[in-house]
Amino acid sequence: MLLALASPIAAYLALHQFGLRLEIGSIWQAALFFVAAPVIEEWVLRAGLQKWLEDKWGRPHAANLLVAFVFAGLHWQNQLNVALLWLVPSLALGELWRQNKSLSQCVAMHAWFNATLWWMSR
Repeated sequence: MLLALASPIAAYLALHQFGLRLEIGSIWQAALFFVAAPVIEEWVLRAGLQKWLEDKWGRPHAANLLVAFVFAGLHWQNQLNVALLWLVPSLALGELWRQNKSLSQCVAMHAWFNATLWWMSR
Protein backbone atom coordinates (compact mmCIF):
# COMPACT_ATOMS: atom_id res chain seq x y z
CA MET A 1 0.00 0.00 0.00
CA LEU A 2 2.83 2.37 0.86
CA LEU A 3 4.36 1.67 -2.54
CA ALA A 4 1.15 2.70 -4.29
CA LEU A 5 0.94 5.90 -2.24
CA ALA A 6 4.58 6.78 -2.95
CA SER A 7 4.16 6.46 -6.72
CA PRO A 8 2.61 9.90 -7.35
CA ILE A 9 5.39 11.53 -5.33
CA ALA A 10 8.04 9.64 -7.27
CA ALA A 11 6.35 10.54 -10.56
CA TYR A 12 6.23 14.20 -9.58
CA LEU A 13 9.94 14.18 -8.74
CA ALA A 14 10.82 12.27 -11.93
CA LEU A 15 8.97 14.85 -13.99
CA HIS A 16 10.03 18.03 -12.23
CA GLN A 17 13.57 17.13 -11.20
CA PHE A 18 14.65 15.01 -14.16
CA GLY A 19 12.24 15.89 -16.97
CA LEU A 20 11.05 12.31 -17.32
CA ARG A 21 7.69 12.27 -19.11
CA LEU A 22 5.22 9.70 -20.35
CA GLU A 23 3.03 11.04 -23.12
CA ILE A 24 0.33 8.93 -24.72
CA GLY A 25 -1.22 9.98 -27.99
CA SER A 26 -3.40 7.03 -28.96
CA ILE A 27 -5.37 4.12 -27.59
CA TRP A 28 -2.60 1.81 -28.87
CA GLN A 29 0.03 3.65 -26.87
CA ALA A 30 -2.23 3.48 -23.81
CA ALA A 31 -2.59 -0.26 -24.29
CA LEU A 32 1.16 -0.57 -24.63
CA PHE A 33 2.07 1.44 -21.52
CA PHE A 34 -0.76 0.33 -19.23
CA VAL A 35 -1.18 -3.31 -20.26
CA ALA A 36 1.37 -4.83 -22.63
CA ALA A 37 4.59 -3.40 -21.17
CA PRO A 38 3.71 -4.18 -17.54
CA VAL A 39 2.57 -7.72 -18.39
CA ILE A 40 5.53 -8.57 -20.63
CA GLU A 41 8.23 -6.89 -18.56
CA GLU A 42 7.03 -8.34 -15.25
CA TRP A 43 6.51 -11.78 -16.73
CA VAL A 44 9.99 -11.85 -18.27
CA LEU A 45 11.88 -10.03 -15.52
CA ARG A 46 10.14 -11.08 -12.28
CA ALA A 47 8.50 -14.43 -12.99
CA GLY A 48 11.30 -15.34 -15.37
CA LEU A 49 14.73 -13.88 -14.71
CA GLN A 50 14.38 -12.89 -11.05
CA LYS A 51 12.78 -16.21 -10.09
CA TRP A 52 15.44 -18.12 -11.99
CA LEU A 53 18.25 -16.17 -10.32
CA GLU A 54 16.68 -16.59 -6.89
CA ASP A 55 16.43 -20.35 -7.44
CA LYS A 56 19.95 -20.60 -8.86
CA TRP A 57 21.74 -18.36 -6.34
CA GLY A 58 19.52 -18.64 -3.29
CA ARG A 59 20.04 -14.89 -2.83
CA PRO A 60 16.81 -13.05 -3.59
CA HIS A 61 18.16 -9.55 -2.85
CA ALA A 62 21.09 -10.05 -5.22
CA ALA A 63 18.69 -11.33 -7.87
CA ASN A 64 16.51 -8.25 -7.40
CA LEU A 65 19.50 -5.93 -7.76
CA LEU A 66 20.70 -7.58 -10.97
CA VAL A 67 17.21 -7.56 -12.48
CA ALA A 68 16.85 -3.87 -11.53
CA PHE A 69 19.96 -3.09 -13.61
CA VAL A 70 18.56 -5.13 -16.51
CA PHE A 71 15.28 -3.20 -16.22
CA ALA A 72 17.15 0.12 -16.17
CA GLY A 73 19.10 -0.97 -19.24
CA LEU A 74 15.87 -1.76 -21.07
CA HIS A 75 14.68 1.78 -20.32
CA TRP A 76 17.90 3.42 -21.44
CA GLN A 77 17.14 6.56 -23.42
CA ASN A 78 20.71 7.58 -24.19
CA GLN A 79 20.88 9.27 -20.79
CA LEU A 80 22.55 7.52 -17.88
CA ASN A 81 20.72 9.54 -15.23
CA VAL A 82 17.33 8.61 -16.73
CA ALA A 83 18.28 4.93 -16.92
CA LEU A 84 19.45 4.97 -13.31
CA LEU A 85 16.13 6.48 -12.21
CA TRP A 86 14.45 3.26 -13.30
CA LEU A 87 16.41 1.40 -10.63
CA VAL A 88 14.09 2.74 -7.93
CA PRO A 89 10.76 1.43 -9.23
CA SER A 90 12.43 -1.76 -10.40
CA LEU A 91 13.86 -2.46 -6.96
CA ALA A 92 10.42 -1.80 -5.48
CA LEU A 93 8.76 -4.19 -7.95
CA GLY A 94 11.47 -6.77 -7.28
CA GLU A 95 10.87 -6.53 -3.55
CA LEU A 96 7.13 -6.91 -4.14
CA TRP A 97 7.92 -10.06 -6.14
CA ARG A 98 10.33 -11.34 -3.48
CA GLN A 99 7.74 -10.97 -0.74
CA ASN A 100 4.64 -12.23 -2.55
CA LYS A 101 5.68 -14.09 -5.72
CA SER A 102 2.59 -12.53 -7.29
CA LEU A 103 2.89 -11.66 -10.95
CA SER A 104 -0.50 -9.94 -10.92
CA GLN A 105 0.56 -7.62 -8.08
CA CYS A 106 3.77 -6.70 -9.92
CA VAL A 107 1.88 -6.06 -13.16
CA ALA A 108 -0.73 -3.93 -11.39
CA MET A 109 1.92 -1.88 -9.59
CA HIS A 110 3.94 -1.43 -12.79
CA ALA A 111 0.80 -0.20 -14.58
CA TRP A 112 0.11 2.14 -11.63
CA PHE A 113 3.66 3.53 -11.84
CA ASN A 114 3.14 4.20 -15.56
CA ALA A 115 -0.27 5.76 -14.91
CA THR A 116 1.04 8.14 -12.26
CA LEU A 117 3.90 9.28 -14.48
CA TRP A 118 1.47 9.78 -17.38
CA TRP A 119 -0.94 11.74 -15.15
CA MET A 120 1.86 14.01 -13.90
CA SER A 121 3.07 14.52 -17.49
CA ARG A 122 -0.28 15.92 -18.65
